Amino acid sequence: NAPTLVITDDEGGTANIAGGTVTYTFTFSEAVSGFTVDEVTVVGGTKAGAFATGADNSSVYTLVVTPDANSTTNMTVDVAAGVATANSNAVANSVATQSDQAVDTLAPTVAISDNTAGTANGAVTYTFTFSQAVTDFTVDDVVVTGGTKAGAFATGVSGNSVYTLVVTPTANSTTNMTVDMAAGVAVDANNNPNTIATQSVQAVNTNAPTLVITDDEGGTANIAGGTVTYTFTFSEAVNGFTADDVVVMGGTKGTFGTTNSSVYTTCLLVTSPTQ
Repeated sequence: NAPTLVITDDEGGTANIAGGTVTYTFTFSEAVSGFTVDEVTVVGGTKAGAFATGADNSSVYTLVVTPDANSTTNMTVDVAAGVATANSNAVANSVATQSDQAVDTLAPTVAISDNTAGTANGAVTYTFTFSQAVTDFTVDDVVVTGGTKAGAFATGVSGNSVYTLVVTPTANSTTNMTVDMAAGVAVDANNNPNTIATQSVQAVNTNAPTLVITDDEGGTANIAGGTVTYTFTFSEAVNGFTADDVVVMGGTKGTFGTTNSSVYTTCLLVTSPTQ
């Protein structure tokens, strides 16, 4: 009788990143000789250079195989007929039934984007898009500098692939806001941890422009002096400022002009008191 061979492994479910290697056991129906690692054909993984256990003239051998990285292709292990002979009668083994092991070593990736194309001056909504559905991702896993994150995701729950989070930039700041997410904070259906996200950098300007009002009259405005020219100096360039925004008491607004976009001048006509 030809010795038979059964191939088994120690992975009951899907081989993944966390599980790492898979140990295969080759059980012959009797002790054999001539069986080597070279007789084992592996697809979808890399076999070790030597058996972990089992020497020539044994009936049981074990071999460690590492699944291919970033793969969801099943790993197969085969042993052909006639590669080993029984010690008892020198009859060669029969072919083994192929071992077919499910594999998922594809780590979920994540991209961080936001809804503000230019410079942020208010709340920004960030979107975290995973390459596959994940669990265990929480707001605590999001690291923000230069802003304050909301206490909960605006959209997205455990088991989704897309989550959104509102972040408010720091007040009175022109420092970029950054959002980061480390590797290993979320897992896919086969417990593969995510890879690290590329940092999101968002330009910010939440500095409110200040305004100083001065005039060209060193003393008391009088009839002889006539008009008084007021200068409105902003701390930075502004738009939308008009003469209608200037409120005058005890005088009449005159012409309104600009020196540049941050300095505006207006002439005020001072009227004399009623006699």
